[in-house]
Amino acid sequence: MKARRLAIAALVLGLFVALAGCRPSPGTAELAVHFLDVGQGDAILVRTPAGRHLLVDTGPDPERLLAKLGQLGIGRLEVLVLTHPHHDHIGAAAAVLMRLPVDVVYQSGRIHTSRTYEKLLETLEPLVEGQRTRLLVARAGDRIEIDPELRVEILHPPDDDPRRSLNDSSVVLRLSYGQVAFLLMGDAEAEAEEEILASGAEVAAQVLKVGHHGSRSSSTVAFLTRVGPEVAVIMCGSNPYGHPHDEVMDRLAQLGAAVYVTVHSGTVTVRSDGRGYRVTTER
Repeated sequence: MKARRLAIAALVLGLFVALAGCRPSPGTAELAVHFLDVGQGDAILVRTPAGRHLLVDTGPDPERLLAKLGQLGIGRLEVLVLTHPHHDHIGAAAAVLMRLPVDVVYQSGRIHTSRTYEKLLETLEPLVEGQRTRLLVARAGDRIEIDPELRVEILHPPDDDPRRSLNDSSVVLRLSYGQVAFLLMGDAEAEAEEEILASGAEVAAQVLKVGHHGSRSSSTVAFLTRVGPEVAVIMCGSNPYGHPHDEVMDRLAQLGAAVYVTVHSGTVTVRSDGRGYRVTTER
């Protein structure tokens, strides 16, 4: 009888060890970054290797964004980052906060006088007071702790200097998972790019979300050269501004980057196991 119990115990222990050996080792889980096609605006959904969700901006159209999030099965956001308070980046933010639980909201610290921004504040106030959402100001040098396998660094802004334009006050993020990095520029323009380079922050990244929808006011040669992107995603819809501008497309072509524009490709998704990456498009 004792021998039988010992045999069963050994079998159970062996099964436990076998199951433990089947667990994925760190770095084998997948990171997915969805550059959502939301028209003339930004909305980037990050699904971390641990299955948590970070949304960077919301685009201008609540119905369009919520439909996209629904298609991806998103029922909660651990983090929402609002890079700056222009409508094409925060237009759907209030709707997201009313529809989905959001643990933490980061914003640039700059205010705006628009009705869109006022509605966002009105929506946030009871959530923050009821401790259902935390509201934080993003500052260069800080990190967003969302997943131990994913490093999310805030590269900009260093402060809320009102002399900067709202675009140049954009929250800029660098995500790195193993050997693969993403640089998300918001609407940062040349002044912000210069500040980031002068700070000594690491900007090299295989995947670049091009600043300000591909406007010539961003993506200077000096900055793009330091980033060295292999993939560049430009987020824009049909627009009267001429985005993306030919100058930026030429600079990216000279670097040999593969360029995807959401108005043509639809949602662009980059998946990575931390060693390499693959790009798929909606159309």
